[in-house]
Amino acid sequence: MTNPPAALAAFNAATDPTGGSGKMVMDIMHAGGLIVAGTDTPNAINLHGELMSYVMAGMTPFEALKAATVNPAKALNVDTGTIEAGKLADLIVVEGDPLKDVASAHKVKRVIANGRVYELNQLLRGAAATRTTSAGGR
Repeated sequence: MTNPPAALAAFNAATDPTGGSGKMVMDIMHAGGLIVAGTDTPNAINLHGELMSYVMAGMTPFEALKAATVNPAKALNVDTGTIEAGKLADLIVVEGDPLKDVASAHKVKRVIANGRVYELNQLLRGAAATRTTSAGGR
């Protein structure tokens, strides 16, 4: 997603008539502040909107995704938020590449939680959790 100046101005005008919301977030990030996504509403759909707004304000999709993964772990001083050998992780598999288009992050196809793989249709049906494949277990 590219952000021409007109798009950034329209975003700022829509979110803050003084043009400050997106600029403030970017100023904080550029000054070394830690931007943590999802602190206002514990609701997944709002989180995806927040990530898209970060990109519209000027973050790269990678920076926006870090605001929802790595940065909260840093803020809470916990050893999570990254995928590394020896770490436990819950993951989602999405359609598309959220590093190119952060909106792809909401196109969930599979969830891996507690070492179990769940297909999206299982979760939407509320079907009993059944292991579809092993994710290494925990």
